[in-house]
Amino acid sequence: MTERRYDLDWMRIIAFGLLILYHVGMVYVAEWGYHYKSAYQSSWLANLMLLVNPWRMALLWMVSGIASAYLLQKSGWVAFLASRSHRLLLPLLFGVWVIVPPQLFVEMSAHGDFVGSYASFYREFLDLNSTAFGGYTSGIWPHVDVNHLWYLRELWLFTLLMVIALPALHWIRRKRLVVGLITSGSGIGLLLALPLLLGTAEALWFSELDSEARRKVMGFTFLLLGYLLAFEKSFFEACARWRRIALAAAVASYMTYLVIYHWVWIPGDGEVSGLWGLRILILDQLDRWLWLCAGFGYAYYYLNRPHPWLAYLSAGVFPYYIVHQTIIVVSAFVIGKLAVGGLLEPMLVAVFTITGCWLFHEVGRRAGIFSPLFGLKWAAQSASSSISRQVTRGCALAGVFVIALAVLL
Repeated sequence: MTERRYDLDWMRIIAFGLLILYHVGMVYVAEWGYHYKSAYQSSWLANLMLLVNPWRMALLWMVSGIASAYLLQKSGWVAFLASRSHRLLLPLLFGVWVIVPPQLFVEMSAHGDFVGSYASFYREFLDLNSTAFGGYTSGIWPHVDVNHLWYLRELWLFTLLMVIALPALHWIRRKRLVVGLITSGSGIGLLLALPLLLGTAEALWFSELDSEARRKVMGFTFLLLGYLLAFEKSFFEACARWRRIALAAAVASYMTYLVIYHWVWIPGDGEVSGLWGLRILILDQLDRWLWLCAGFGYAYYYLNRPHPWLAYLSAGVFPYYIVHQTIIVVSAFVIGKLAVGGLLEPMLVAVFTITGCWLFHEVGRRAGIFSPLFGLKWAAQSASSSISRQVTRGCALAGVFVIALAVLL
């Protein structure tokens, strides 16, 4: 496939944009835990959050799988794995020591567990033997966690597993087993086959797993699904053809989702088993898949064309993701002290978040050899110069070191 799929570029941008808005909402939705909660909270906001909650990460994993398919097509698996390793692990290590700590500072300050400046906090943070963080979750090191950057860690792990499974994936793709299942029976197969299969499989084999393990299983599943469907034009054409029905069914499933959430899930304290549990699992998968089909369908129909902003926005997706949650948490904490009201505060937090992400991206674009720390490619000014070759070799060696470190962790 040499055809440029602009709609998939837009879906990637939309996926990360929704993630940023969702995390802004987490500051204000009542009864949902987060690193920092505003004094202005709304129970009603949960209804809006549930509109995107079931499918936002599935969309992210699917577009990641699609991107993996295109990257593997351009290069062999060795080059793909090397590229993915330094593109993911370098910003991850940079993030856990530089980007993530302000979130812990805000969380501890808001709970009264730390009093002092950020400089004094960070000195304490660098002491891995410190007892000041006893009440907080340990991560890859004591009190040093990946936080919202878990996606980078899991995407790297899933990349390794996917490369190992490439022979089986190529066989499945050649036999067109997945696209055959989804597109069989016209719209019925497209909209119902996969969610029924996934919901039943989750109930039979994965219902006993904890939430984190189930999240990983579902993430890897949709990553592989994206990889297998990346070049299946018939799938995207079917989504475009059935987009209106998919959207109407998605809205209906969302309304059903709300009813069950308020009348079954909450009264049951999140513990629902038996027949109701199976229904909820299938509904969860159905709602997720219907929104994905509608999204891919409308994007294929309306967005599969070039746009002047597309290249810039595509390059900014990764930097925006890396820094967005820290900016959200810190700006909400600072603005919250001003008591500007429940309407103005979230608006200011959103503006500060977008502005801060933009600045982070712009700094990263001009950071030279440090651009990979911001989630950007390093573009050598003169690929033929000895300095460029030395820097390239240095980045390759750093990538090998980071891979080894990640494996040991």
